[in-house]
Amino acid sequence: MLRVRTVLLCSALAIGLFVHAASHTPTKQPLPEAQPGDQQASSTQRGTEQLPFVIDIKSVPEPTEKEKADNAAERHEKAESDSWLVKLTGAIAVATVALVVATGFLWWSTRQLVKDTQNSAERQLRAYVFIEAMELQDFSVGTRPKLVFRLKNYGQTPAHNVRVQFCSVISATWEDFAFKTELPGLIPPGDHMLGTNIFPVLTELVFSDVVLGRCLVWFNAQIDYVDAFGRHQCTRARRFYKCDGNVPEGTLAFTTDQRGESAT
Repeated sequence: MLRVRTVLLCSALAIGLFVHAASHTPTKQPLPEAQPGDQQASSTQRGTEQLPFVIDIKSVPEPTEKEKADNAAERHEKAESDSWLVKLTGAIAVATVALVVATGFLWWSTRQLVKDTQNSAERQLRAYVFIEAMELQDFSVGTRPKLVFRLKNYGQTPAHNVRVQFCSVISATWEDFAFKTELPGLIPPGDHMLGTNIFPVLTELVFSDVVLGRCLVWFNAQIDYVDAFGRHQCTRARRFYKCDGNVPEGTLAFTTDQRGESAT
């Protein structure tokens, strides 16, 4: 019985809540139609409670002939200014490249001029060592002939670390004879250095071979030295003496063999 009463009480309470909620639901009011006066007023207002947003669409007016002409003139002037700007930029680029090329050529020319001037100064001032004179002395049977030569520095600066290698022989033909003697030293400018080579005792047979032209007296020398600028220089000399049938008294002069002459 208690359970039945509880169910009835809950049902009555639910029905009462439903009726109360239904009586307080707001009814939807229809939107008022826009009147001509409202449209006229809306053009001067931002909106109303019923129409909060107002959209006013206006068409863009066609440009006049004057505006069209002005726009065309402006576009033409801009295109012309852009064209001149491109041309000016190109001219500046070409001038810059030409300036770079000219600067490089000027640098190269200056460098070559400095180098040529330096080389010319070195050639004028450096040492030049050559054989100034040579003599064959005491050339007779039963003696030991001597070959005396004199070196001279024709340059304006000293020749350092001079190393002279030479040899002299009596032979029928030229051969690459080995150097036998060395003369180390230093030759100041305009100064001399002497060298001597002494032959074995001259026999009658060798003497007659030289006098008759069957044998020649050969001289070969190589002169190495360092100039004042630290450059290695070398002079090579090859000389010979050939008798014409008569041996004059005193010293015998040598003839230069151009095939063995060279200098740096």
